Amino acid sequence: METIYINDRPIGPNHQPFIIAELSGNHNQSLETGEVLDHDNINIIRPGYGLQPKYYDVLIGKKINQDVEKGTPTSWDMFS
Repeated sequence: METIYINDRPIGPNHQPFIIAELSGNHNQSLETGEVLDHDNINIIRPGYGLQPKYYDVLIGKKINQDVEKGTPTSWDMFS
């Protein structure tokens, strides 16, 4: 089997695997300043442009300090 390369890294059965796409938190609805994050208004999606999923439980209950459009990747500067 021919070795395939992604960004100069070999891919195949004789090579270590690595993550190609990462997950991240995104808002699945628009939020207004002062609203609190809960399980209904944040999703974990790919590709990973927002905060890592390991922060999901930390984010639940946090208050938004700015208006946020649906689909916006989650970032620390959105919270007070």
